[in-house]
Amino acid sequence: MKKFIFIIMIILLAVEFRDHPTLKPYMDKIVGSVKTEAKRTAGVSELPALIKDLEYLEGSLALHEMKFIKQNLTSFKKVQSFFDQYCHGIELSHTALTSYAIKKTCGVLEKHLPTT
Repeated sequence: MKKFIFIIMIILLAVEFRDHPTLKPYMDKIVGSVKTEAKRTAGVSELPALIKDLEYLEGSLALHEMKFIKQNLTSFKKVQSFFDQYCHGIELSHTALTSYAIKKTCGVLEKHLPTT
């Protein structure tokens, strides 16, 4: 019971002082993480954020692989079908993407797709 009251007290103090300059960066990170996880769990599509994260792979993937990814992952439906087809280990060989590119792409997609 003491632990429960202690946790409630910590939460109340955090809410009370959330705008304090010392705590603000930490509270912003926590709130951002909770919002992102809630959107991901609810299945809210954030296609621009997904495309931005995929563009970070440009340095580690070949030019033709990035071109394939940009052409084929333009909608949330296409992203979901790509994830179902290539990221669940059903089909690991593909003519345009290496297994390294598939693993990297699937890692990014996993963060943005809702959990099922």
